[in-house]
Amino acid sequence: MAIKIGESDKLAKQWGNKPCSHPSVEKEIDWYGMQTGDVICTQCGAAFFGKDAWRKAREKALEEEKKRGK
Repeated sequence: MAIKIGESDKLAKQWGNKPCSHPSVEKEIDWYGMQTGDVICTQCGAAFFGKDAWRKAREKALEEEKKRGK
């Protein structure tokens, strides 16, 4: 599955300003079906340039959750 450009904005609006651990991502595609190089969090709509950036953000989010006691 892939997420089209613009759909991430809809996800972000639905999710709101809540913290997210970015549990999974999908590749982002443009209007022609070409990959943009970004991956999008399927929960909150955050965009990351590649899976390495997503992994780092996920690790950071999980650490912050632990600090908050979740």
